[in-house]
Amino acid sequence: MNNKQLIEVCKPYEIKERVVFPSNIQYGFSKIIRKRVFYPSFLPICAHFEHSSPPFYDEIWDMEKKFLTNLFFHREDYVTQWNNKFKGKARTFMSPFVWYKENKSIIISKKAKGSLFFIHHSRKGVDREHNQEKIIDIIENLDEVQKPVTFCFYYLDIQKGLHLPFQEKGYNVVSAGHLDNPNFIKGFYDLISNYKFALTNSIGGHLLFATNLGLPVSYFEELEPVHTSNLIGFEDSRKRLLKSKTYNHAKNLFRGIHQNVSIEQEEFANKMLGVHSKSNNITLFIILYKSLFQYIFYKIVKKIKNRN
Repeated sequence: MNNKQLIEVCKPYEIKERVVFPSNIQYGFSKIIRKRVFYPSFLPICAHFEHSSPPFYDEIWDMEKKFLTNLFFHREDYVTQWNNKFKGKARTFMSPFVWYKENKSIIISKKAKGSLFFIHHSRKGVDREHNQEKIIDIIENLDEVQKPVTFCFYYLDIQKGLHLPFQEKGYNVVSAGHLDNPNFIKGFYDLISNYKFALTNSIGGHLLFATNLGLPVSYFEELEPVHTSNLIGFEDSRKRLLKSKTYNHAKNLFRGIHQNVSIEQEEFANKMLGVHSKSNNITLFIILYKSLFQYIFYKIVKKIKNRN
């Protein structure tokens, strides 16, 4: 992609639906959820669906619990934790990425070649400082079968211009687009299905989605960036992640160069993505409408209390 194309694909999108939980609309989740159960766009999704990639923490996220009657997590252990701790009604659900892939019968293109390098991305309030020279040195010494290497940058990092040094070195740079793009998942698979391998210097959702598709993933721990942030609690959260068994298990599975997907890697990715979830379309349909009525009741009661 050239800069004009990158800027276009990473531009902000106007959200045209009422948002109850932001994680429900990011990366085009709501579009897939609505399509699965024919849930109309004018109604808000009032059940809570987990972020695009399941967290690699051992324990569930700390979330605002004012209205969390019905929740969906990718991971079964998160469901168990939530229900035991809050006596809630959490359930598992298959990642919308995986559902889309299976629904559209997406496979790796026969013309696929080279590798897609997912750069550890920044987020609002958190910066990542990469050693560009070290990254280039390692990819230049890869086996020829894994070349050429294309770099995939997160939309925020494209907006910051962090991709420009790699373009100046002559490397192709691409992006899956803005997280608010309702067609994000389609664009993501249109992109990654054209490569034979995936490379990365981070443990995240891209690693799971690529593995589930059948792309061998090579994780280079030595290329992890320096993490900096002034956000309250960031350092504690970072330390908790580094100690998590789930996170370190993923590191051990994918560390180093891989040219095939192992059974252990596939099983891990599928478990994390809720591939074997028993929450079918009928269950989703019932829960979505049940949550809608519960949310309406919740808002009415809240308004009455505020008047008093």
